[in-house]
Amino acid sequence: MPPKKPKVPPWKDSPARTLLYNLIADGQIEDGDDPKEVYDTHCKDADEFKPYPFSDTFIGRLKRLLLRIKEKDSQSARDATALVHDRQIFAQPTQDVWGEPMWQGSVAQEKLMDDIEAGKHLELLPRFLHATRDEYKVYALERFRDRIYQECKKMKREAFLFDKTEKKREKQLAKLKKYNLA
Repeated sequence: MPPKKPKVPPWKDSPARTLLYNLIADGQIEDGDDPKEVYDTHCKDADEFKPYPFSDTFIGRLKRLLLRIKEKDSQSARDATALVHDRQIFAQPTQDVWGEPMWQGSVAQEKLMDDIEAGKHLELLPRFLHATRDEYKVYALERFRDRIYQECKKMKREAFLFDKTEKKREKQLAKLKKYNLA
C-alpha cells in the first residue's frame, strides 16, 4: 500500500491565496509578469506555498486573481465616478425632515457616543442628558431620546459582529492548524 499523500488545504481559504492576493493588490505583482518568475520571487520560499508547488494550476490561479483585482479596481473607479455625478445632481442634505441638522456624522453624535461609553445614559434620564451639552439642544428631546436608543443598539450590534468575526477567525485558525500551516 503506497504512503498517503498529505492533505492539501483548499485554495479558496488558504493563506497562500491570501498572500498572493495581497502581493497583487500592493502592486508587487502585475499583469504581464512571468508566472514562473513570480513563483520563484514571491512564493517558492514562503511557508504558505509549501503545499502548492509551481504548476499549470498556479498559473491559472494567478491569472484569475489578477483578473479579479483588475475588475474590482475598475468597478471601484466606476462607482466613485457615479457617486460624484449623483452628488452634483442631488447634493447631500444638511437638514433632516424636521429642519434639524443631520445627525449622522455630527458633533452631537460623537459626544453622545462618548457619553454612552462613559455610561451617562444609564445614570441620567434622557431629558437631563439632553440638557448637559449645547450640541444636544439643537435636536428636539423626543428625537434625541430616540438617538440614544439608536446609538446603544448600534454599539451592541458592532460588538456582536466583532465577536462573530473573532469566532470565524478562530475556526479558520483551527482549520490551518489541522493542515499544519499555522
